[in-house]
Amino acid sequence: MLFRISLCLCAAALTASAHVNLVAPNGGVILTPGTTYVIRWQVAIQHNTTGWNLHYSLVDGSGPWTTIALSLPAGDPTAGAMHSYYWTVPNLPSGEVLVRVTQVNQGSNYDDESASVNEIIPIPMTATPSSISGAAGGTHVVSLSFPSSLAGLPYVVGGSVSGPMTSTNPAVGSATIGELVLPLIPDWYTDWTLPASAPFFSGYAGNLDSTGSATAALSVPANVPPSLIGLNVGHACAVLSGGAVVAMGNAVFFTLTP
Repeated sequence: MLFRISLCLCAAALTASAHVNLVAPNGGVILTPGTTYVIRWQVAIQHNTTGWNLHYSLVDGSGPWTTIALSLPAGDPTAGAMHSYYWTVPNLPSGEVLVRVTQVNQGSNYDDESASVNEIIPIPMTATPSSISGAAGGTHVVSLSFPSSLAGLPYVVGGSVSGPMTSTNPAVGSATIGELVLPLIPDWYTDWTLPASAPFFSGYAGNLDSTGSATAALSVPANVPPSLIGLNVGHACAVLSGGAVVAMGNAVFFTLTP
C-alpha cells in the first residue's frame, strides 16, 4: 500500500503544471544558421515577474548554457499570456539543441526547456558566382543540401532584391511562417521568381533528392537594362511537408555588374 501511494505521489509531481512553458522550439525543429526563429513561451502561473532570460545548449542540456538574451521585458505576467523573441540562429551545427526560458521573479525564479532536442543544421544553401555581368549575362547556380531526413520533400526557391530579413526589421512579423522567418524581404522580384517561369528559371521548385539535395539556376540574359546594374540579388528557399514549412534555407546573393 505504501509503495502504491509513493508511486501516485511521484506521478503527481511529474505532471504538475510548470510556472512557465516553453512552446517553441519544443523538439524536432530544424534550425538554419543565420536565419531568424521565433522562440515562444507561455506564462502558466502568475508571479511578480521582472523579466525573462533565454539560453540554449548544444549538448542535450548538459551544458554549457549559452545566452540568447537577458533581462527581456516582463510584458504581460498573467497566466496564459504568450511571449516571443526573434532569435538569430548561430552557425553551430548540432543535433542536440535545447532552448531554455527563465521566468525572473521578485521571489523564486522558474524555467522550462525544450521537451526534446532540436537540430541546427550546417548552412544548406551555397551559390556561384557572386557577380554576373549585365552586359555578357551568365548563370547563377544555387545548391541546396539539407539533411537526408528531408529527402523527397518539396521545396521552393524565391528571390528578393530588397536585402536580408533581420530580427529587428519592422516587417519581420509579416514574414513569419509559424516560428520560421523568411530570410529575405519580399518584394516584386519575389513575386516574379515564385512562379519559376521559363526560360530564366530552372529547378526553382521541385523535390529534394534521396540525399536532401537539389540545384536551381537563374539564366541572366545579356544586355540587361542599365537600371538593373548594381542590384544585389538574393535567393532563399523553403522545404515543405504536408503543406507546412519545416525548414528554411539561408539567403545567398549575387550582384549585377556592368
